[in-house]
Amino acid sequence: MVIMGAHTLGRANNDNSGFNGGWVDARVNEDRLNVEYYRDMLVENWNQVTSPAGKWEWKWGQNNQLGLMLNADMALMKSFSMDSDGQADCQNTNDCSDASTASTVREFATNNDQWLSDFASAFSKMVQNGNSGLSELSVTATTLNGGDPSEMAPIDDPVEDLQNSGFSLFGSSSSFVLGGVFFSFAFSLALL
Repeated sequence: MVIMGAHTLGRANNDNSGFNGGWVDARVNEDRLNVEYYRDMLVENWNQVTSPAGKWEWKWGQNNQLGLMLNADMALMKSFSMDSDGQADCQNTNDCSDASTASTVREFATNNDQWLSDFASAFSKMVQNGNSGLSELSVTATTLNGGDPSEMAPIDDPVEDLQNSGFSLFGSSSSFVLGGVFFSFAFSLALL
């Protein structure tokens, strides 16, 4: 659950996933790894709507134009069931009961230092576990824009590549600004 807070950075791209937008508003939280992802979940009146690609996503604000949460995100805060297309049985968060993890979402939303500490620990474990023992999926796949996934450039060692990319990191214990790429920052944080 703590790793999901990395959605504070980055955004979904319709061409890649069928979803579009940032999990948090870049005008409020540009290039900062913090608890804004969890704070945004506390907003009332998130509505499940269809994306331009016809996928179910969660939005809020006037005409549901703000925010982005996927079912996996919103399930950290609210309890709901879904049909085979991903449509929730409660399409407004005010109509959904709290998930068993909602108290942790609230805790993270109000304690950036605790979340950063938990994130560093979880990310470090994730990196240390490595990727040995994984096997290639035997699933036929295509990208949403019609490309062949087998033609995508492989990533040999993303952590090493990012460490050598010349990133810079500025910030304090409660709010970090990236001059480079997220995973470089998170890996550096995990080593502290």
